[in-house]
Amino acid sequence: MKTIENKRAKEFIKSLIKRAQEDEIVSLSAQLAYFLLLSIFPSIIFGITLLGQFPISSNDILNLLHNVSYIVPQDTYILIKSMVLSVFQMSQKGNALSLSIIMSLWSASNGMKAIIRALNKAYNVKEDRDFLHNRFVSIFLVFSVVMAIIIALLLS
Repeated sequence: MKTIENKRAKEFIKSLIKRAQEDEIVSLSAQLAYFLLLSIFPSIIFGITLLGQFPISSNDILNLLHNVSYIVPQDTYILIKSMVLSVFQMSQKGNALSLSIIMSLWSASNGMKAIIRALNKAYNVKEDRDFLHNRFVSIFLVFSVVMAIIIALLLS
């Protein structure tokens, strides 16, 4: 009885490893993590630049960011603090706002494209959309996720 269970377990593990290699799980997950991590800093820059359009001083923002220093590593806090100061010292905030939203959308849509690619691979779906259609779908999905997060925050 135990030998049959051991044989089934070994077959299952071999099948699992084979399918993981065929579906490129490691490379797709690394790609997904890279693009989503890459989209964080343009999004932070966009948020800070957007706050710069309101009558808020940089000291008010830095006071709010001081609470973040308790949950992020010190080097990350210093990086975010320097980004806040440099964005608030820019004279052309409108250009920084438009540039940061473009960078943020582009990098977040790359992350969304990686999710689409991984799901297509997982469900054995062949991608038949062209580049522009795929980009528009990924940008639409980014907006949908952002709106879902905003609605969830407002309802909580």
